[in-house]
Amino acid sequence: MTNVLVCCVILAIVASASSKCYEWNSLFVFNWNLLAPKWANDAMYPAGVIDRRLFNETNRLLMAKNAIIGANADVIMLQEVQNDWLEEIKLALGNTYDLAIYKEHEPIFQPSAFLRINIKQGLGNAIFFKPRRLTLLDTRDFLTTSSGNRVVFATFEMAQVNRPPITFVNSQLEKGILGIGTRLFQVNSIHQITKMIKKDLEQRFSLEFEPQVVWGGDFNTLSDMQTYARMSNLGYSNVFDVLKLPTPNNYYGSLVFPHPISYVFVPTQSVQRKLIEIAYSFVNNEGKMCALKYI
Repeated sequence: MTNVLVCCVILAIVASASSKCYEWNSLFVFNWNLLAPKWANDAMYPAGVIDRRLFNETNRLLMAKNAIIGANADVIMLQEVQNDWLEEIKLALGNTYDLAIYKEHEPIFQPSAFLRINIKQGLGNAIFFKPRRLTLLDTRDFLTTSSGNRVVFATFEMAQVNRPPITFVNSQLEKGILGIGTRLFQVNSIHQITKMIKKDLEQRFSLEFEPQVVWGGDFNTLSDMQTYARMSNLGYSNVFDVLKLPTPNNYYGSLVFPHPISYVFVPTQSVQRKLIEIAYSFVNNEGKMCALKYI
């Protein structure tokens, strides 16, 4: 079986540049599209695009669980989470993690897209977290397209650290009936919803500082396309652009895309003001985590 090289981001959100503060003032974030079992077939992925051995659901689920556990992240953002896999992952994570939110995409009948909507049933986005590191303040979910895609939000406070809360956004964009226009619409909508959530949280919890934002997911776009450019125009930076590193494009070791389509974005202004600093780690073929810390 092909070894797994996880397409993920381990993002260290650092409240202070002092290494003395690193243990409690950093968070590690894992972002990954799982490749839903009902989508892992010849109809969705023509020959030559993906290693056919990955269509073995049992082996792929084992690799996924090992990679997620091996990352040992504080926050786990997953896309294409099939509900039966969700239960398997929850069991594997045990008491170390709590599920902040999981919402399935909503199937809405459209004759022109009936097949696509049918195979979307039972799939959704999930956010897990370590309760010993984080306190869950708020969760939300919103429908972002007429064909049922949902975005989920979870806002946390860091335990033992007097820092602003962090809102995690987990989205999966799609082409839709408007092509690229659908993804642009989704990005704009999610941005406006995020602003609304931040304002509401400030009022509800009497926050001294507005929440920081970490926006991850499967954006289904290349770095030279309009959706990616719109994220920049809205004030977000891909964490790998900040680090001046190429975004990884490996997916279970053998899925061949010309470029990455999954990213983690953070507010550009927060990076410039050093409110957020970034480190990157990866899970190698043996499942170990190697860290390069830019702190």
